[in-house]
Amino acid sequence: MSTNLLAQAQTTLSSLLEKLSDTQFSTMPKPSISLNQTGTIAGAAELQKNNIRLHPKLFEQNRQYFLQQVLPHELAHLVVYKYFGKVKPHGKEWQYLMQDIFHCPAHRTHKLDITQLGIKGFTYACDCGEIELSVRRHNKVKNKKQIYVCRTCKKELYFIADRVSE
Repeated sequence: MSTNLLAQAQTTLSSLLEKLSDTQFSTMPKPSISLNQTGTIAGAAELQKNNIRLHPKLFEQNRQYFLQQVLPHELAHLVVYKYFGKVKPHGKEWQYLMQDIFHCPAHRTHKLDITQLGIKGFTYACDCGEIELSVRRHNKVKNKKQIYVCRTCKKELYFIADRVSE
């Protein structure tokens, strides 16, 4: 399973790097790819290591999405870091790469079904409805180290209940 996923990711990565060949980003070295991302994150770019980490279970369940959206997303982070240094993670440089070079929507987060991962979550709410927070974010709220605000209604989120995905 993971060998096939890795091969598909490498093929897609090569195609994405080919799109960079006629641009100012043509000297981008090929990043390594590992299937060791955990939690609810689909992928992560390790900037200093020039590595892309992918969540193997989510990748297996959502191959097309990973190849068409997650890989370009993470590669764009690596390209931006190499050529622009430390800038906003989803700033104008990243958006340019996603939209104009890779021809992908510039979404910051995924909306994949994570219920099958068995990760405990916490339900919070605002005027708009319910929002799931991770254990880490819940603990920040509980320990009064962080306040989360809804992006739509701008109201502070409040805790409702524990949830365990099955």
